[in-house]
Amino acid sequence: MRLYEMSAEFAALFDGLDSISAWEPTVVDGIAVDENGEVIENITAHKEKMIADLLNRLMDIEADFEVKAENIACFIKELTGETEMLKKEKKSISARLDTKTHLVERLKTMLVENMTAIGRKTIDRPKARISLRNNQETAQFADEKKFISWANINRPDLLKYTPEISKTAVKTALQKGEEIPGATLGRTVSALIK
Repeated sequence: MRLYEMSAEFAALFDGLDSISAWEPTVVDGIAVDENGEVIENITAHKEKMIADLLNRLMDIEADFEVKAENIACFIKELTGETEMLKKEKKSISARLDTKTHLVERLKTMLVENMTAIGRKTIDRPKARISLRNNQETAQFADEKKFISWANINRPDLLKYTPEISKTAVKTALQKGEEIPGATLGRTVSALIK
């Protein structure tokens, strides 16, 4: 039996205590009989037996309920331990991912700077082809914090939500020829590695 089924049966049995108190036997030809048609010699003793049977069933369900609840609690503890372990692993993997991502960006920047310095736009080798390309025009900021402060007061439409800049909105405004303090249009160069 499932835990929720036990809970429902427990509640129904508990409610049955009130029913027993109000219970009256069926009378056939002046003789009290139970629901099975058996003669009841002593109504009070019969009610006490009904209550005792009900309490025994309640205790059995309660004991089973406690065992199942304990098993669920142990499973929860096990899952909690696994969750904590996975959270730590996630942090570790995230840190490693950040480190590798930053390393990739630094190495690409180094390639771009050095290839630009010697005037090379492509390098074609057996294991890698490197070509420099001009990226799409983007909004660039001398100081993002100063720009956010200015935009909060003068142009809140240039912010996605405070305090993040909507670079697309700023780029569009700059392309339309608007003067926006601290923002310019520019292109970056990236290395495409295949």
